[in-house]
Amino acid sequence: TQDSDHIINVVPQIIDEMVKFQTQKQFMRPFKYADHYDALERLCEDIKGNLEIILQIAIQSNKKKISHISNFRNWYHDTLEIYDKILGCLEEKIAEASGI
Repeated sequence: TQDSDHIINVVPQIIDEMVKFQTQKQFMRPFKYADHYDALERLCEDIKGNLEIILQIAIQSNKKKISHISNFRNWYHDTLEIYDKILGCLEEKIAEASGI
C-alpha cells in the first residue's frame, strides 16, 4: 500500500540490514546454530535479490501507487513468503528452546 517514493527510500535500508546480518563475524555466531545461520544467509540473499527487483520497478514506474502493478505484486508476495519462512523457523527454534 506504500507509494513508490516510500519503496525507493526504504528498500536500500532493508538491503543494508541484510548485508549486516550476512557479514556478521563467524565467531560471534553460536556454533549450535551454524546450520541455521547458513540457511538464513541464503534466504537473505533471496530477499535482497527480490528487493532489488522491487526497487527497480518502483524507480522505473511513473505511477505514485505501484501496488496495483502485477509484476510488483508478484515480487512483493514472493518476498513476503520468504519472510514468513524465516519467521516460522524462528518460532520453531524459540518453541524448542523454551520447551513449548
